[in-house]
Amino acid sequence: MLSNKKFILASNSVSRKVLLKNAGLSFFIEKPLCDEDYIKNQLLKKSINKKKLPKLLAKAKALSVSKKITKHLVVGSDTIILFNNKIINKATKKKSMEPSFIKSIYKVLFADITISFDNVIGVVGASKGNFGFMIFGLVLSVVLTGALASYLANYVQKHIWIAYVGLAFILIVAIQLIIGGLVDLNILNVNEEFIKYF
Repeated sequence: MLSNKKFILASNSVSRKVLLKNAGLSFFIEKPLCDEDYIKNQLLKKSINKKKLPKLLAKAKALSVSKKITKHLVVGSDTIILFNNKIINKATKKKSMEPSFIKSIYKVLFADITISFDNVIGVVGASKGNFGFMIFGLVLSVVLTGALASYLANYVQKHIWIAYVGLAFILIVAIQLIIGGLVDLNILNVNEEFIKYF
């Protein structure tokens, strides 16, 4: 009956569309206008035989479309899987593990602020209060991190020892700043010969 007559398929299923196309049938798809999950839950509350569910759901889908389009034959379809009289539902889509655009922006901003703060501490500590050196160091830091960031990152990845040297330098400057602060607060005393380093 359907082989030579165009009909409407009241279904969202991609697999049903493929099956019917492969069978050489002529049809077009119309989205069902009923809440399938609501109807299913209402039927299950009535303790209906679960084997009858596909037929009743298919009918509800077809009727929802045929009320809107009356000139064509409407075919509804549904499938359920029963295992030990329990309905196996369709697999839900997993949440994408890819970070969202906003989260990516926050991560970049956090990394940028952290690196900038780190650079400021390093430059201020290394300048030893010399204003000219401090300005030069900060300008150089901005230029290097802004203009050459990707190049330097790739270079450091190939020569990992540079990262360790940089880390050692930052640790030395941090220790100098801590000791210098303790000396300024008269919490720690340093020999006159070594005071120039702090």
